[in-house]
Amino acid sequence: CKREMINKNRGEMKVFKVGDYIVCGHNGVCRVEKIGTLEASSSDRMFYTLTPVDDRNAQIFTPVDNNKMIMRYVMTKDEALDLIDSMKTLGDLAIPSEKKKEEAYKKILKSCDPKELAQMIKTIYKHRQSRRLSGKKEMVSDAKYYKLAKKQLYNELAAALVMDIENVSGFIHQRIESEI
Repeated sequence: CKREMINKNRGEMKVFKVGDYIVCGHNGVCRVEKIGTLEASSSDRMFYTLTPVDDRNAQIFTPVDNNKMIMRYVMTKDEALDLIDSMKTLGDLAIPSEKKKEEAYKKILKSCDPKELAQMIKTIYKHRQSRRLSGKKEMVSDAKYYKLAKKQLYNELAAALVMDIENVSGFIHQRIESEI
């Protein structure tokens, strides 16, 4: 059973089917397991039953017509490789002030945009290194958002490149270093 879904955040028409791997907002990469009505409901509203790739025991139910959450296909292998190849030249995020930093990080995580996630990871990494070199402690918020962004991006890269998430970091470093 196919259902069309308009993702108003991107203005694209998406058709997800059972077996597809999609990015589903803060839930990350999920596999579409089922499309249909909920068994315990008398409503005819259609739902996706999703399984997060990083927690095979969990199930997520989200309406097919959900336009409040980003739902899109996982990037292709070519898109993943292009993103990795561009990481060296990605600029830092332009964050106007320390006070606006957390708000900017939350917005990027919510957007599920791989390029922005990569920029966020790079920016936080450089900020953490700078603090360490000047003898300062790492900021708790930097550690938190670095971990969240890395998990979100690396899960999608792992799905696109058909590899375990544990191998993504090494793959990125190896690919970037081979270009030098």
